[in-house]
Amino acid sequence: MNKGFVSLLRREFSGRVWQLWLFFLAAALLPTLVFRLSLRPRHEIASFEELYADSAAPVLLAVLFAGLVGWMIWMTLRDFSNGSSCTLLSLPGKRGQLFWSKAAAYAGAALMLLAGVIAGILLSYSLFLLWKDQLARRMAADYTLDAGLWLGITRSPLFRLLLPATLPEVCSSLLLLLTLPVWGCYTGWRIAGRRWVRGGVLSVLTAVCWALVFRARLADPLHIQLPGLIVLLALVLLLAADSLWLLRRGDL
Repeated sequence: MNKGFVSLLRREFSGRVWQLWLFFLAAALLPTLVFRLSLRPRHEIASFEELYADSAAPVLLAVLFAGLVGWMIWMTLRDFSNGSSCTLLSLPGKRGQLFWSKAAAYAGAALMLLAGVIAGILLSYSLFLLWKDQLARRMAADYTLDAGLWLGITRSPLFRLLLPATLPEVCSSLLLLLTLPVWGCYTGWRIAGRRWVRGGVLSVLTAVCWALVFRARLADPLHIQLPGLIVLLALVLLLAADSLWLLRRGDL
């Protein structure tokens, strides 16, 4: 592997490991706490996926992912706080490798956040089982017949988005997740270079397409909208190509 790229990658991860763990812990603990609080006033049994959707946990997950994107843009802007010329001239590797190193670091942060979300879902399900057992004893009812976590995942659009079960769902979820680091890098560089017209249009188009694909997955999780995924993939590749062009020209 190229030494310059390794140096850039090490620089991206050094000093930021604690931030990645912070994202993981926030995604694992905060939605779980919100879900636990939502169980207190309930006295009727319901499925896990219904209770999770009715709580504020999904809204909190959206806030966490939005915060992750904001963090990506802020970290990109911070690298150019001393001027883009000085930053690009002091790189230990080629300019194009800066994009790949940042995208890899941000993708790692997104995966850490996703891992925290999955851990939070498992913790929430454990709390759901305890709550259901306590409710059954208070009401002298038998709730031993349970659909289980796996069936809850297959029936919930949100869970199928976070924990895809088929290959098309995996590809769709990965594309939605990996769009975030590329978009964060590109938007940060465009803001740093004050290039509002073309950069702004491309960033907005990608954000709108991402939102439409995301909404389609939640509305109909069993049918993947292939045209939307193709358009989103094309926009992501265009963002990556334009980012490399910006770096090689030093047009920041």
